[in-house]
Amino acid sequence: MEDNKAGIKDEIPDKVSIVVRSQGYGELAFNVKTSHKLSKLTSRWCQHNGLDPKTVRFLTEEGQRLNPEDFIKDLDLDLEMDEEDGLMKGYINAHMEQIGGC
Repeated sequence: MEDNKAGIKDEIPDKVSIVVRSQGYGELAFNVKTSHKLSKLTSRWCQHNGLDPKTVRFLTEEGQRLNPEDFIKDLDLDLEMDEEDGLMKGYINAHMEQIGGC
């Protein structure tokens, strides 16, 4: 099974579905080209939710912070086949920036 996952990561399609999850904002799916920068997706998500992109941090499911200047094809996302639309689907999490501590 791991061989299959590794093969899928090597063959990233031209278009994928990325689901952005956030506490308080739910889930929102975007069909995007893998040749686009992540900032295009994150800006659209922030605009949809009325948020300033500078106040939101995006992370993989494993908790690694994502750089908006990275290309979607270069992200280390666990992609799985979505039977409904036939696209590979991946998930990222959105968190509001928190400053300070005690």
